[in-house]
Amino acid sequence: MRSGLLDPQTESQCSWTLHHDYLARLIITTHRYAARWQRFLQARSHTFYTVTGLRSRWQALLSPWEQLRLLFETQRGQVNLENHGIFLILSTAKVIPFILALLLALSGTNLVLDWQARNAADLVLSNLNNTYKVTASLDGDALRQFWVLAAANQRFKTAFVQRSLANANSQTTLVNHMEMLNQSLFGLDPQFRQRRHTLNLILTDLNRRKNSQITPYSALLAATIYATGPEVFGIATGSTVIQYLTAAMRATNDGAILSILGMTLGKLSVYSTPEQVKDCANRLVTNMLANSDRRQIIQIGQALNSLEPKLPALQAQMAAELYKKYGF
Repeated sequence: MRSGLLDPQTESQCSWTLHHDYLARLIITTHRYAARWQRFLQARSHTFYTVTGLRSRWQALLSPWEQLRLLFETQRGQVNLENHGIFLILSTAKVIPFILALLLALSGTNLVLDWQARNAADLVLSNLNNTYKVTASLDGDALRQFWVLAAANQRFKTAFVQRSLANANSQTTLVNHMEMLNQSLFGLDPQFRQRRHTLNLILTDLNRRKNSQITPYSALLAATIYATGPEVFGIATGSTVIQYLTAAMRATNDGAILSILGMTLGKLSVYSTPEQVKDCANRLVTNMLANSDRRQIIQIGQALNSLEPKLPALQAQMAAELYKKYGF
């Protein structure tokens, strides 16, 4: 062993070194390789503080990949970050462009997927509407559209609900097949996640509308969703749904639609007030007396019958007499 030799790379005096130079160089090289990331950090930090100009300093900062590698080596105990804190904090500025690029990519991808889902939803709605116009019932093609909806992901189903709320042309078809729609949308929703999201979506849409603009479809879909789990959605939500349901009944004169709304209200009558049930019953009776379509009259009578337990005595008696009069 001998002392007092200079390290030719760092020009610092070593306390001890091996007498045989060929062994000394090997050990020094091995040490440098083991501490290469520590030396790399020191060199870059030194460069940052010695160069001038914003561009040169920006280039001297650590790239995101270098920061990750140094973090990894620090966890392994190979790098000591002491005295380099400010330099490391400033280096995080180089991560910002990557984060912005990632956010833009994610946002763009999300927009494209939403656009695709809306187009696919419009196609399903168009196919359902065209089939119903021709046959006034659901044939194999229409049933396949419900199968497509049932097998779709949440993004597609959300887009379908949004487009159906905005597309009045397809709503008659959906109102007349609400149970099938409900099964297609929520048949695979045991945790009520999709139903919660959809009900909030519908109620938000209804809140923006005036009572005269509330469509039977939106109110009926909200009521149908609520009926699948009243204990999950709560009484307050039930009261809101009933309000929109009664508003929809006041806004339509279609006997078939009124009967469907009335039957749905009958299922939820426990959450409605006597005044709401009374008003809806009056609406049904008025339409029944002015209606000449026997099929619709029968449907309205069935709706009245479902409301009877909640009707005042006199009104219930009138409903029963009408029910008998028309031979239901």
